[in-house]
Amino acid sequence: MEPVDIPIVEIITDHPSSEHCAAITRTLREYNDANVGDIQDKPDFAILVRDPHTRDVLGGLYAVDGYGWAFIKYLAIPSA
Repeated sequence: MEPVDIPIVEIITDHPSSEHCAAITRTLREYNDANVGDIQDKPDFAILVRDPHTRDVLGGLYAVDGYGWAFIKYLAIPSA
């Protein structure tokens, strides 16, 4: 049995650089292009959590749909 190389996991808790973000999105883009092809992103969408009596928005999810995935930009869940 061949030895398995275990990747290094680095957690950056304070201000990841633009290079870190670019490296992650490059890996994701390469995978998506190889497996799905060039698909245009769909418009942003939202899922709202409303008060059942007042219909005021209490929280929810705001995201963009691309490559068949939902990329969450904001998520707010009411404490109740």
